[in-house]
Amino acid sequence: FDGSLNRDASVLIACRISDGYVFPIGIWEAPDSKEAAHWTVDHQAVEATLLETFKKYKVVAFFADPPHWRDYVDRWETKFGPDLVVHNTEAKPITFETSRHTEMAKVIERAETAIKTGDIIHGDHLALTRHVMNARIWKKPAGHVIGKDVRGSGKKMDAAVGMALAIEGRARFKKQFKEPTTGVPRRVR
Repeated sequence: FDGSLNRDASVLIACRISDGYVFPIGIWEAPDSKEAAHWTVDHQAVEATLLETFKKYKVVAFFADPPHWRDYVDRWETKFGPDLVVHNTEAKPITFETSRHTEMAKVIERAETAIKTGDIIHGDHLALTRHVMNARIWKKPAGHVIGKDVRGSGKKMDAAVGMALAIEGRARFKKQFKEPTTGVPRRVR
């Protein structure tokens, strides 16, 4: 989850464990017009979608960037944290500060590798694709992170961050619960 208050987007992106299928559960975007100046994300709609997601899916990992949503993320950690299989940290199972470049650079590297190797797939999700295409790689002392092309840009890229966090959750789950090997040879094409 990557959230905002206004003039941007709040996103809830999922990554299926079995095959790496990445898909948006919700993308709430400010309009690309003068109305954006008065737009704010509907926090209740976001929270309702999140609650429905936890009812509909077996959520094993959930990472959320908390700026502008700290009270919500704190509540989510209390409500959902104990049932999650993968925690970001023991004390903060959901909170993932994307502004911590050392951690985020590793997440971006993992997401980039998963994309390049075909370890993840996605459908024709136009908004997700647009956000990924809008994201720019920025070199920081800790490594490469992603962000907007310029500060204050109207080109939304929040779903790219949400996607990277979802991929990270899947990777940590797979690392923690490696598939057993059967010793039966598999045909390689």
